[in-house]
Amino acid sequence: MKLPVSKTWLVKLGTAIGLAGVVFVGFKLYAYSHQIDANRLALSSYAVLAVLAIVYGSANTLLGVAWLNILHHLGLPASSRWSLWAYATSQLAKYVPGNIFQFAGRQVIGVGAGFANAPLGKSILYELALLCLAACHFVTLGAPLLLPGLGLTAPTAVFLVVVWASFALLDWFLGRSCAKAFLLYVAFLFVSGAVFALVASYSGVASTGLQAFLPVVSAFVVAWMIGLVTPGIPAGLGVREAVLIVLLPAFGDEPSIVTAVLLGRIVTVLGDTLFYASGYFIKPSQTAK
Repeated sequence: MKLPVSKTWLVKLGTAIGLAGVVFVGFKLYAYSHQIDANRLALSSYAVLAVLAIVYGSANTLLGVAWLNILHHLGLPASSRWSLWAYATSQLAKYVPGNIFQFAGRQVIGVGAGFANAPLGKSILYELALLCLAACHFVTLGAPLLLPGLGLTAPTAVFLVVVWASFALLDWFLGRSCAKAFLLYVAFLFVSGAVFALVASYSGVASTGLQAFLPVVSAFVVAWMIGLVTPGIPAGLGVREAVLIVLLPAFGDEPSIVTAVLLGRIVTVLGDTLFYASGYFIKPSQTAK
């Protein structure tokens, strides 16, 4: 089925919003690359960082599938392929100043595909609420940052129990689709934090030991959430970095932490770009259903 001309242009507008993110990503990568002390990295580290960028980019698929579940909860019969394409195409726009253009892009693409404005708008609120809810659970894993003698057993057990309880409550009150979206967000945030912890280990931060890994993951997720909800900051640029520098002094000196933060941002930006590029390979026909 062919879309009306007006809706075709809406899809093109949404795609253009995503393309704008490419420009800003280019500027950010250029700026970050000039702030890295290359002497801190072995040649083999670059290959590992490239692999981690691919892992992070692939993890973005979890966000797309979570959005698909939210759309289904709201009664929008979107297909898996269309949802992943729309999410990949719009997600890079989060780097455009304003921190809203990824949502605007999905809204425009969805309307262009024939979906109603109201449920698409609600999907943004559901996404933000479930993402923040998922991120809050990681605070428990960061308890050793404040209480070094606590160990990991109790925080990990509390984390798992609280995640299970939240899933059960969401399933009861909102339905299985929202509960699944929540779990997908938890999985994405854990992978993101794990990628950062591994990246940080290459800058001299002690982030991969048994007692350090989960607290560093927690610190990253907390910083990620603060960046997400900070108005007007594209992709939390600057905010997340500042939070991590405050939370991680026990794991390395300040130059190592700063390098870890910059490397982490490069890896995530590259991963987001790869996810965006994947949209061109999964682009569906003009119908979203």
